[in-house]
Amino acid sequence: MPREPIEYELRIGEDPAFEGSDYDGVLTSPLLDPTMHPDRAAAVYIVPQGGVVGSDGEAQLDPFQHASLVEYLSSQRYVRETLEREIPIDQEEWDPDGPSVRGNIWAFIEILRVVFRLRQVPKPADLEKYKARFGEDSEDFQVMLAAADTPQTRSFFTVTIKCSWDDEHRLEAEFRDGKFRFLTH
Repeated sequence: MPREPIEYELRIGEDPAFEGSDYDGVLTSPLLDPTMHPDRAAAVYIVPQGGVVGSDGEAQLDPFQHASLVEYLSSQRYVRETLEREIPIDQEEWDPDGPSVRGNIWAFIEILRVVFRLRQVPKPADLEKYKARFGEDSEDFQVMLAAADTPQTRSFFTVTIKCSWDDEHRLEAEFRDGKFRFLTH
C-alpha cells in the first residue's frame, strides 16, 4: 500500500540561530507536533560529509537523509511521547534536587534542532581493525557494532534539546529506524 505524500518545506542555509551555515535550515510542515514545534517549524542541520550537492552548488538531502526526515515527520507523536517519558528520568538523575519536570517537560526544555546525518556503515576493513584492537567478544567492540548503522538501516535522526538542569551540555535524543535509542548529554 503506497504511503500518503508527506507535506513539508525544507529551506537550507536560512537558520539564523546557527549562524547561517550552508547546512543549517528550517523545516516547516503541518505534521510537526505543535507541542514540540509551536510555530510548526523546526531548525535542522543536514550533516554534509559526502552529502549530495546539486548543480546549483546547494546542499541536498541524500536518500537516507530524506527517509530520516520523512520518518521524523511521520513519527511526531512517538517522538513527543518518548521525550515526555525519558526526559524526566534524565532530569531526576542529573539534578535530583531540582524541580521535577514530570508532567510538564515543555516548561523546562526547548527543541533546538533536528539533525539528519548520512548512513554510517563501518567498512569491513575498519571492522577488522576494531576486532584486532579490542577483540571480537570485547564490550568495546560490541558497543561499536551496536552504535553503527547497517546497510538495512532505514533512518536516523537526533533531536537536540536545551534543558534547564544542564547549562553546559545539550540533550540529544537519538532515533534509528523509527525507534528511540537513548538520550545523552
